[in-house]
Amino acid sequence: MNESLFPAPAAERVHTHDQIYLGSAGWSYDDWHGPFYPPGTTSLARLERYAERFRTVEIDSTFYGTPTLQTVQGWNQRTPDDFVFTAKFPGSITHEAQLRNCGEQAIRFIETMAELGDKLGPLLLQLGPAFGPDRLPDL
Repeated sequence: MNESLFPAPAAERVHTHDQIYLGSAGWSYDDWHGPFYPPGTTSLARLERYAERFRTVEIDSTFYGTPTLQTVQGWNQRTPDDFVFTAKFPGSITHEAQLRNCGEQAIRFIETMAELGDKLGPLLLQLGPAFGPDRLPDL
């Protein structure tokens, strides 16, 4: 049985607390069709449907590279004014360069994500297991 978690018509998002944000690490999962996304939801419409239920999301895809300005502007346009994005720094900064000699790349990432305006929340530095306490000065 493939019932939707959120039967139509879509209910409004419920704010449990102004300082608590519930969301997931992404919105673009094919296996969410049916249990979460209604049948016929296009890949482009997933973010809009997701934002009907949650008011925040971690952008996991930014770990794999800085998105284009047009992509970030699209995310901004397709979500409500009170929606908040958390974006992971690209792995090329955190895992490959390990925060060394990547200032220009980090600035480009931050400037691109700034296109979210007030919807930009925390920027996440997910560091690899080799990044220990001895590397703290690199932060």
